[in-house]
Amino acid sequence: MNEKKLVVWYNADFAGCGYLRSIFPSDMLNMKYGSRKLYEGLISSRFLVDKNILSQAKVVHFQRQITPQQISYIEWVDKTRKEDKFQFSLQYDLDDNFANIPQYNFAYNYYTSLPVAEGMKRITSVVDVFTVTTQEMADWVKSYGGSCEVKIIPNYVPKYVYRPYEWEKKKNAKPKVIWAGSPTHFNDDDPGDFKLIHDLVAGTIDDFDWVLVGFKHLPPWIKEFKGKIETRTWYSIFDFPTELKKINADFGVAPLIDNWFNRCKSNIKLLDYYSSDIISFASDCPAYKDTAINFLSPDWKTTRDQMIDIFSSFTKTENMIELQRGVMNKYWMEDNVKVYLDDLFKLSVRE
Repeated sequence: MNEKKLVVWYNADFAGCGYLRSIFPSDMLNMKYGSRKLYEGLISSRFLVDKNILSQAKVVHFQRQITPQQISYIEWVDKTRKEDKFQFSLQYDLDDNFANIPQYNFAYNYYTSLPVAEGMKRITSVVDVFTVTTQEMADWVKSYGGSCEVKIIPNYVPKYVYRPYEWEKKKNAKPKVIWAGSPTHFNDDDPGDFKLIHDLVAGTIDDFDWVLVGFKHLPPWIKEFKGKIETRTWYSIFDFPTELKKINADFGVAPLIDNWFNRCKSNIKLLDYYSSDIISFASDCPAYKDTAINFLSPDWKTTRDQMIDIFSSFTKTENMIELQRGVMNKYWMEDNVKVYLDDLFKLSVRE
């Protein structure tokens, strides 16, 4: 009897993390193994009740579902496999701690309106495997006391989206610095993570070119820089890597305030920057501890001087980019597809 190869992916999120955690991995596996009938991926935002699909599944995988209705469906799937003796593995993936969302995050009102703690207890008691991006996330999931196995699968990014071609970086007249923060890092009333770089921006406003990505409009707390910085709206995950390269930034900053939500975040911001050869300065926090090469200093003048020193030296610039490429080589999805195939889905494939 042939081993089942079907993985059913249920996605709640069809934005950045939905692609990184589910859609891109499935596409990659289909490209590499689909034609050889060694893997078959089915991705859906709708919950299917056709037991014929469940009977063919090797894995049923959920991403980010947390409403009571969504959890009830996960429990129905678990009940069905037990009653009908289906042999698939039931899995769940989460890349953010949505029990501790700060008020400046646009999703705060939504998730605080949900019974997240109850939902997490229900999910961790029925799924077999719960995948997360970091050790901090793993510890948080385990705190709910469920019986599932918790596995850490880092964010990997696909070259065909993040680096589909080589390009030539142009020398800027003065340092160009980017913060690609997205609207999850601030709101109109609260600068959020921007607080950590406010003094750096203010202190270098005449000497650096600043580009802030993720702004539909200028909130009141940034209007002091109006006319002196460039702001851009957020991009889709398909456009974002290319737009980063077009900006041609020399440096990127990744500030994260020390709160429970940020302690559970992944290193994806550095992967964004590294993939575009943007020399990065990050907060000294769990998210970046294993990936960052340069850290933001509490004294903005120290960070400014480091940037000027690197920018002024071709050798230092090239050496820093090469160091970042070395780190980046651990995170290309093309080189890590078997993490999903072997470790997560237990699909035996002979190369």
